[in-house]
Amino acid sequence: NYRNLFDNANEAIFVAQDGKLVFINPMTTRIIGYSNEDLLSRPFVEFIHADDRGMVIDRHVRRIKGEELPHIYSFRIIRGDGDVIWVELNTVVVNWKGKPATLNFLSDITESKQTAEALRESERNLKEAQRVGHLGSWDLNVVTGDLQWSDECYRIFGFRPQEFVPTYEKFRSIIHPEDLGFVQEQVDAALNNDKNYDVDFRFVRPNGEIGWIHCDGEVMRDAEGKPLRFFGTQIDIT
Repeated sequence: NYRNLFDNANEAIFVAQDGKLVFINPMTTRIIGYSNEDLLSRPFVEFIHADDRGMVIDRHVRRIKGEELPHIYSFRIIRGDGDVIWVELNTVVVNWKGKPATLNFLSDITESKQTAEALRESERNLKEAQRVGHLGSWDLNVVTGDLQWSDECYRIFGFRPQEFVPTYEKFRSIIHPEDLGFVQEQVDAALNNDKNYDVDFRFVRPNGEIGWIHCDGEVMRDAEGKPLRFFGTQIDIT
């Protein structure tokens, strides 16, 4: 029955009405870290991180009034033991004993939030390291022709980061005309003959300056040996 589903659920399930919880399942106490008595007797906003309270209250009030809002959003809760956790809430308006209320499904997403933040921090550190070392990275999808440049690739060639969508033809147009044939030979050899891509060549910046660049690349192939991706790094050696 429904009661067994609520009691054995892997997420917190609760009903909120007039600012308080009027029904909770066992997982609610485990995630939020307060006793049943605390959860049912105190305003729910007291358990929400102070910086997120205004947002949660605003969404709840507007939803009760009938506004169409995203059903799922996240915020922080301060547990009974003082730990701050991130939770994801899926909420819908229901009728509870003749009055509007919200039925809520809440999950602890702290670990995934921390993982995402660690990834963002790693990406920021990589971008900074590339900027300081004048080292750019590139990735060409050989099948679709899509090319990606890191911010430093743009800077090396004299452009603003992400100023345009890079293409292989744009890359060719940046190469010094006297080196274009040699570079194309090296690219073809890497793609078709699995030759190591390790080249130095000249390029021309938009202001006419001539620079030197060193490129390393690798080719990723499918089971039949056909090239899928061509990716690598480039460093300004001017």
